Amino acid sequence: RIALETACLDVVGPPAHLPALLCASRPIYNALARSHDLFARIFRAKFDVSAPRRRFGPIALLSRNLAKQLTLYCIALKHIRAGDIYAPTLEHDLWTAYLMLSESDGKNYVHLVEYARLPDFVNRLVRARLHEDLTVAGWPTESTVKNLAVWLLWMVTDVLVFTPSSSLATMRAETREDREEFVRLLLPFVICCFHHTARTRSTPTAQP
Repeated sequence: RIALETACLDVVGPPAHLPALLCASRPIYNALARSHDLFARIFRAKFDVSAPRRRFGPIALLSRNLAKQLTLYCIALKHIRAGDIYAPTLEHDLWTAYLMLSESDGKNYVHLVEYARLPDFVNRLVRARLHEDLTVAGWPTESTVKNLAVWLLWMVTDVLVFTPSSSLATMRAETREDREEFVRLLLPFVICCFHHTARTRSTPTAQP
């Protein structure tokens, strides 16, 4: 119970206080570090579980599976918060963020927006890399990273319009020139969509 309460001291973001408790003594570490039950309870307290349960059934809520998801989510949140749009883990982190938003009933969204600052991250990613690697004819090439970045930006912007947050304030503070620049970046994908596939490749199966 103490470990669970310690892990949930910070409502938003990974369980930052738990490592200090694990380092308190070797017996505590041995008892808790590999406890699937503890990490599953932390996951249930901090992240959404209804959508995975509907999609995969009871197997999604097994302690070992939720413990794996906790690790996956926390690593992706930290990577996105770090802000490196050229990170070697970028594609995997964007897939994780996409799945988190797709399965969000509120909790996942808060972690991504308030802790990881996802709206700012994907905004920078789209502006810096959407026209990366042009074809011989001058068209921007398609990639999974670009597709996911645009999808994520649309998903968080759609919700931000109705949700007060610092990211919404940033979006409203954009100048007309900023918005026109963004439209210019997206326009080749809109008017010449025949140069690109209709969607990203198949989404990797989430860990149940």
